[in-house]
Amino acid sequence: MEIHRTKIKCLENSKDRQQRSAQSDKTSENQARQLFQQPRSGTLTAQKDELDPHLCKTYSDPEREKPLEDIEGLVWPSLPGDKFNKKPPTLDEVN
Repeated sequence: MEIHRTKIKCLENSKDRQQRSAQSDKTSENQARQLFQQPRSGTLTAQKDELDPHLCKTYSDPEREKPLEDIEGLVWPSLPGDKFNKKPPTLDEVN
């Protein structure tokens, strides 16, 4: 009789945990939704011909095509000794 009560109590606790977890997930989703669905404030007053050079200057790197210089103290690893094997594993390798 005691075993049945213990099992019933365990099942009830499990259901309670599942309900709390589901409710917590729903709360988190609602908070995230509210965070990202807020109405936009302000208006953009800059013209496109003013904005394009600013964005280009801010987010581009004129030296991105230039190769990087050697860094003193940087140790390069040696090349691998074995070539990469593209074949599927053999039965011996799996066992």
